[in-house]
Amino acid sequence: MVQAVSLYPRQSDTQLETGFIPSSRIANAGLPPLFALSLVQYTPPSSILHLTAANNILFLASEPLFVIIIDLNKPDELVTIDLPRPAQEKGNPVQSRDIPVIQKLYADPTARHLLATTSSGDTFYLPVSPGNSALQSRRPRPLRLRQTVTSVAWSPISGSPSDSFQAESSKGDAVTPPPTDVLLGTSTGQILSLPLPPQDDIFKSVSISMSKPLERDLQTVYSLPEQEPITGVSSGFWRDGGRGKSRTAWTVFTTKERMYEVQGDVSGTTAGGKTGGWAEELFKPFRDRAPSELKPV
Repeated sequence: MVQAVSLYPRQSDTQLETGFIPSSRIANAGLPPLFALSLVQYTPPSSILHLTAANNILFLASEPLFVIIIDLNKPDELVTIDLPRPAQEKGNPVQSRDIPVIQKLYADPTARHLLATTSSGDTFYLPVSPGNSALQSRRPRPLRLRQTVTSVAWSPISGSPSDSFQAESSKGDAVTPPPTDVLLGTSTGQILSLPLPPQDDIFKSVSISMSKPLERDLQTVYSLPEQEPITGVSSGFWRDGGRGKSRTAWTVFTTKERMYEVQGDVSGTTAGGKTGGWAEELFKPFRDRAPSELKPV
């Protein structure tokens, strides 16, 4: 017979069943609270639309198109980025109600890459330079996707030259973040694969031609027949235990009503290129059939 032992004196059977511990008892035990609210000396320029954080960097989306970057190691050095606004036509000024607003921000785990989506369906890319406000004054780069992004999965391997599967990887520097890749879920049920930073980097040229229909190395790796919006996507890799150079890659993505799983062996962990990268290799066998549908838990 196994007997449960409580760290606190038992007061009632209700406590044992629910797990509820009164805050007064925690204070008496001398344990610090898990969370605490406190005031900060900062007032955003307008209403906050979205917030995300990664690697001790806080990203705020403020109405309508402001991105505020706060390095929590240097909270006094705020950086405010203004996303490009719609071009004003002659004789037809843009009304305030016609200006799009930021919908979501997506930051990679290293906080060196940021994607921002807007209500107009546009997606902007911004390389992040933590601790260097001068470099962070660059304007975000519009991505030529021709799709509305609804979810993002960042590669779990980013700029890791010690990894034998990462080809031509780089640690990056203060200006250029380490290369990575993303899977982008869209409002029409497509999953796109895109390496970042973009190959034709707008930050290294005076202008960029918008005549190209799509981003270089952008690939549609899978499309749902029902064209339902992809509400969430995540991906990763499993090692094979050192028996060879292959890995098992997996991707889980969701719609409003279903969850799908895709997994299979891949020969590398880089995206794009002539062969399409690991995402193309993973999804290719499923082009003519639906991925495994996960049963609700």
